[in-house]
Amino acid sequence: MQKDTEQPSKFLWGAATAAHQVEGGTHNDWTLWEREHADELVRRAMMRPDTERERFPEMTRRENYISGAATEHYTRYKKDFQIAADLHHNAHRFSIEWSRVEPRKGVWNNEAIKHYRDVIDELKKLNIEPVVTLYHWTMPVWFSDMGGWLHPHAHIAFEKFVERMVLAFPDVKFWITVNEPTVYSSHGYAKGNWPPGKRSLPLTLQTLRALAKSHITAYHAIHARIPNAHVGIASHSIAFYGIVAPLKRYFWNQWFLDRIHPCHDFVGLNYYFSNHKSEFQSDMGWGLFPEGLEDVLVELKRYRRPVIITEIGLADATDKHRAWYIASSVQAMKRAIERGVDVWGYLYWSLLDNFEWEKGYWPRFGLVEIDYKTKRRNVRKSAFIYRDIIDSWHM
Repeated sequence: MQKDTEQPSKFLWGAATAAHQVEGGTHNDWTLWEREHADELVRRAMMRPDTERERFPEMTRRENYISGAATEHYTRYKKDFQIAADLHHNAHRFSIEWSRVEPRKGVWNNEAIKHYRDVIDELKKLNIEPVVTLYHWTMPVWFSDMGGWLHPHAHIAFEKFVERMVLAFPDVKFWITVNEPTVYSSHGYAKGNWPPGKRSLPLTLQTLRALAKSHITAYHAIHARIPNAHVGIASHSIAFYGIVAPLKRYFWNQWFLDRIHPCHDFVGLNYYFSNHKSEFQSDMGWGLFPEGLEDVLVELKRYRRPVIITEIGLADATDKHRAWYIASSVQAMKRAIERGVDVWGYLYWSLLDNFEWEKGYWPRFGLVEIDYKTKRRNVRKSAFIYRDIIDSWHM
């Protein structure tokens, strides 16, 4: 049975980040994988069309694929959060880097835990609601070495991490256990182009089942200490259209959510893709169809849970389409609300330009542009338009 869910006093507006993509100085399974595969990624980039390589010459440089110092958000978070506050954000999603707080099994780094305590306190000081993600695709090397999510006791290791974080941060209301389990499992265990680089349908399904079990375990662990917490996952949904759309929706959008239901207090929705023909494309070649957000939101009504849009965005280095995309997707969200979807928030991906996994640094998703040489921040024009949308919102 679903617990009583207390709606936030205000609609959650803001943006999101992930630790490995912005903090810098991480040491986890991804940092090891980057160094091993950077040359291969350069070779792949050299095979891309000339027009792409001319627009983004950094994609052919090895350093593009090494996360390194990232945006130095680990040390610059106060300035970054002040930018968010100045843009009238009242919520911010970020992830705790598991490998920082538990660098060896059962060994806790109190300095790293204090850092995230300071991060949460800084957000609260600025009246920005923290939305904490516990697993955003990177894991400690010791966990990876034991087989990661394929280990039969993976959920127990994750539970211990979760319990330690909840004990340290009992004032956090919003928790996301796992980010995009279908995306992670498909890249890591089906396509094999992310760590651990497997290509096996059985292992893909095994990973999904393990992540579902780990989520449910974490869900109960969080509620044991914070009964009124809002706990969910960030689920990646695609707006499918056409004859076989119902089948695609089930396997990609619904299978995992069905498996963890009813152990989620809200659905975190990440929306980027549609198979609908699009007039515009992002720098990564993704078709831009903001109208699809309405359809994936309405689809989620079947779970009878509130929805927080935990990611939506596009790679757009020249800031040509971002303002239009945000405005159009907000209108799609509004239409979904009018159709009865209980939406609690909209978090743009991303607050900052960041390290986009196997693509590296060349895709630019940020409301805030980062000069990677100097780490200078420059707020893009679209960020101010987003601020105006926030200020004018009413339902």
